[in-house]
Parts: sequence; structure tokens; C-alpha cells
Amino acid sequence: MEFVLQPDEGIEVKVEMLEGESFVFEWISEGGPVNFDMHGEPPGQADQFTSYWAEMQQMGASGTFVAPITGTHGWFWRNRGEAPVTVRLNVSGFYEQVYQVQ
Repeated sequence: MEFVLQPDEGIEVKVEMLEGESFVFEWISEGGPVNFDMHGEPPGQADQFTSYWAEMQQMGASGTFVAPITGTHGWFWRNRGEAPVTVRLNVSGFYEQVYQVQ
């Protein structure tokens, strides 16, 4: 999955998972660093999210994630720079679906 973030633009990607399912991920940004938050929430309860990992001004991250609950888990990225940034995300493992939040 690849997307371009304009200056001050943000985007969210979710992975639908059952409790105990897992994936391996890697994302990189090209053109500049981004702020990101990896978080999750139970089905239909976006206001009850739990933040797992948040960083500012990062060029990438990777790891393994195991869903502690059934629900959606994913990332929010924001470009705080003055130029467009391309983010590339790779996810592989056991999950229901990956999608961009509109």
C-alpha cells in the first residue's frame, strides 16, 4: 500500500483482526519524516482506542503485532513538513482485511 501525504495532511490505515491474529509490518517514508500513531479499538468503538506506539519525525518503523482484542488496529500518519511525503506500508500475516479510512 502506498500513498502521498501533502504538507499537514494525515491518513489512517486499519487492519481488521480477531484476537490473537498477528502480522509483520514495515513502513517507510520518502521525501521527509512523518509523525505516526499505532493504535487499536474494539469493533464500532473508535472513540475507545488504545495507543500502542507514537513517535514524531520518523522515516519508518517495522515489527510484529499480535491483536490483544478483536477489532481494528493500525496507523495514523501526518506530514508536518513543507513538501509531499510518500509512505509505503507492507503488511503480511493473519488478519481479515487492510483498508484506508476515508
